[in-house]
Amino acid sequence: MENFRAFEKWYSKHMIKHVKTKLEVNIKNMPDYSWKLSISFPPDLYGPEKRVFENEHHSNYNFYMFNAENGLFEASCDFTKLDFILGKFLECIGELNLKHIEADYFLMPKVQDFIFNNQENNHVFLHYTPDEKTAQEIVKEGLHFTAFDKTTAKTYKDFVNINYNHQLRKPYGKYIIVIGINFALYDKYLKLINAAENKYLKVEEVLSSEKSYNQELDEEVYTLHPKFIKGYLNYQTGELVENPAFDSSFDCEMFLNRV
Repeated sequence: MENFRAFEKWYSKHMIKHVKTKLEVNIKNMPDYSWKLSISFPPDLYGPEKRVFENEHHSNYNFYMFNAENGLFEASCDFTKLDFILGKFLECIGELNLKHIEADYFLMPKVQDFIFNNQENNHVFLHYTPDEKTAQEIVKEGLHFTAFDKTTAKTYKDFVNINYNHQLRKPYGKYIIVIGINFALYDKYLKLINAAENKYLKVEEVLSSEKSYNQELDEEVYTLHPKFIKGYLNYQTGELVENPAFDSSFDCEMFLNRV
């Protein structure tokens, strides 16, 4: 939100110094959740000296376009880039140096299909990690965790939910691990835990391939069985990698012995 704050400071400074000059800002959200923005400003006070135009369109969920000339800045963008577009405006008028925006294919249909295919039968969780080597190890060995609900985000095929969680967690890495656990399997072990003496157990802890104790962290470390790892994706490129051994309904005696 740095560009929002920078825009607010610029606007306040302008109104104090040039209170009588015309300045109009219109921001509108569209039916497809995208943004449209227009800013009319005095060209004798601010640049650009000549027309500036940019247009990037990777998909209906990853695009922006703007045109700045003769005291008018007009732009449109997907719902994740309003802060970026405000930065582009400040850059055009000489108030800010802005880095290029990263690509984000998270909302592309093929990526969403990869995440939510068969979602009517599974709980879906996402885990973000910065490098592909770690992602490959998780697919092969399973996900190490101390608190499953802290290292993953349970997600649903709901536009607001998936975007909120993605924007919140994407700074943790460009690789997203997709986890699927069958509803019936999850409910089975939840009922067994509720009937057992140790009611502090979590289902994800039961569905682990191993458990160890980390003296440095002073915590139990669990490894979710790799059968529940559907695969991973790179949200900056849209690349998808499936786990051929994925089985969201996988069950075994080892799990039963943990309850």
